[in-house]
Amino acid sequence: MSHIEIVASLYRAFAECPRPEHFTNHVHCEECEEHDDSMRSAATLGELELRHLGHAGWSPLSFLTPEALSHCLPRLIELAFSEIDRDGSAEFYSNLLFQLVPMPAYDRFGEYSVVQRKAVLEALEYSSLHYRDKIASYACEDDLDEAIRYWQRNAT
Repeated sequence: MSHIEIVASLYRAFAECPRPEHFTNHVHCEECEEHDDSMRSAATLGELELRHLGHAGWSPLSFLTPEALSHCLPRLIELAFSEIDRDGSAEFYSNLLFQLVPMPAYDRFGEYSVVQRKAVLEALEYSSLHYRDKIASYACEDDLDEAIRYWQRNAT
């Protein structure tokens, strides 16, 4: 399966996840409001770009509500694949991987369907086969392996 097919599978699996009115708890603090504004500035999911997602030191990824994350996840993985394919960088993917391994006390993926879980697992397994060297250059191969284990346990 190609990464194009993987991404298409993700979009199909998450097609029923609507765009939220707000992507973060925007009234919590100024940072949450700023992240929400950044995410909302992309009018459609297809318009969401890396510039909306910041960098390791400033990123809305950790602040996304479970609903926002499920809406955005296909695009986030698509952007991670695109970054690696375009310029060999896994900077964004390394940030995304951290999000794909939930903390035991806070699992934003608990309501995902088996189809959604399997689609994410396929993307991670594809990454391990095709992008592992790029991910390793960011010292995130352990995060990738941990994410794969989490999604394998939860894909049934």
